[in-house]
Amino acid sequence: MGEAVSYTLSQWDVLVNCLNVVEATPDNNPVKNAIRPFVVGRKNWVTAWSPRGASASAFLYTLVETAKANGLEPYFYLRYLFLRFPLCPSKEHAALLPWNLSAKELIFF
Repeated sequence: MGEAVSYTLSQWDVLVNCLNVVEATPDNNPVKNAIRPFVVGRKNWVTAWSPRGASASAFLYTLVETAKANGLEPYFYLRYLFLRFPLCPSKEHAALLPWNLSAKELIFF
């Protein structure tokens, strides 16, 4: 217990600095909840037919979770992405990333 208290006191400036930043919280439950479906999916990827199949599943799941993390409905985002990506020049691919889109753009597409 003494080591823990001593460590905390030696890191006091960092701790206080983290508490002053509104976006930084000592609670990581939102992160755990966001990756929980991925961990469950990972068990399914172990039983995928091939390494390429497992990789494709992980890639698709990453797209879905990233869309959700950015406030987009995954169905609308994937529909938008699959229709636009093949026609989009490579220099404009960044515009298709979920954090560069709004929900309104996806619904009316």
